[in-house]
Amino acid sequence: MLSWFKKTIECDFDKRFSHFLKAGWFTKQEYNRIKNLFYQLPKERQNSLLSWGDSD
Repeated sequence: MLSWFKKTIECDFDKRFSHFLKAGWFTKQEYNRIKNLFYQLPKERQNSLLSWGDSD
């Protein structure tokens, strides 16, 4: 169950932020560094960042 959740969060992260990588804003190494820092944040902060920009 935990691995499914982690894969879901990773997918959500990539879905939300990978366009910056594709646009050339970051190298793959920089993108992975940002992603690793993201996973060091508390879960509530991760959820807040993943929902940023969503309209209610």
